[in-house]
Amino acid sequence: MEKEFRNTVIDYVGNTPLIQLRRVVSEDMADVYVKLEEFNAGGSVKSRVAIQMIREAQEKGVLVPNSRQTIIEPTGGNTGIGLAMAASILGYNLILVIPDNYSKEKIRMLEAYGAKVYLSDSSTGNDSHIRLVNEILNEHPEYIWLDQLSNMGNVEAHYRGTGKEIVSALEQIDCFVAGMGSSGTISGVGKAIREKFSNANIVVVQPKGCQSLEGNSVPHKIQGLSIGMIPPILQGEVIDNAIDITYEEANGMMKQLACKEGLLVGISAGANICIALKFAKELGRGKVVVTVAPDSGRSYLEHY
Repeated sequence: MEKEFRNTVIDYVGNTPLIQLRRVVSEDMADVYVKLEEFNAGGSVKSRVAIQMIREAQEKGVLVPNSRQTIIEPTGGNTGIGLAMAASILGYNLILVIPDNYSKEKIRMLEAYGAKVYLSDSSTGNDSHIRLVNEILNEHPEYIWLDQLSNMGNVEAHYRGTGKEIVSALEQIDCFVAGMGSSGTISGVGKAIREKFSNANIVVVQPKGCQSLEGNSVPHKIQGLSIGMIPPILQGEVIDNAIDITYEEANGMMKQLACKEGLLVGISAGANICIALKFAKELGRGKVVVTVAPDSGRSYLEHY
């Protein structure tokens, strides 16, 4: 099976840059490092998850390359891009179900890869795309739902990939900050960091009004965060607390990063980095804060 993944763009998922912020951090603050996941093939952190889930399904015989089996997944876009990239290479059909308030650029990108996109009614709740997938599966039980929300391959991708890359690059980590959607990033990276730096603070970023760790959500504009349920893969034991952020704060940070650091990042990255800077100010000089920029701002230009 492994040869199916050689000499293709899939080989270029992982080992992304970890950069230190310089111009939005003052001398009395902790050092802040950001893992830039747009440098994965497919352009986001979710490429790691998509490839890991497909690899594991093929190892189990659930998926067979070039079979034209249909994979279905509810996704805000980035997991879909990773799945679409792999499906186009490995010979699968792909259906993606996305809330209708998500980035139109991402939807067009998914369709360009050959995926069939269904839009769910976001006004019915942040889990509208998940409910629509269940309805489709009732009519087409032959479809394969890899299910990033309950698939431990999601956590494993970040534990063995993103997390191990971070801890191998740094000699000290005092705080790790990340938003929570499927919970794969915070769970996997949090586990890897906690194993090496047992006293590190692991913090969930959540849109104001949401209670991500309790599965409670309200309508918000920070795509990918707080989906209105507790994902079955959530490794809650590695998480210390959750911190609120407003869309306005996240959006302001996106713009500041572009102008001062030369980083064009997505809205969830703006949220992550905004909270990371708050902790950097609180912890002070000599400490280290790490976060993740899940994707590029190219798909969120309407927010700039």
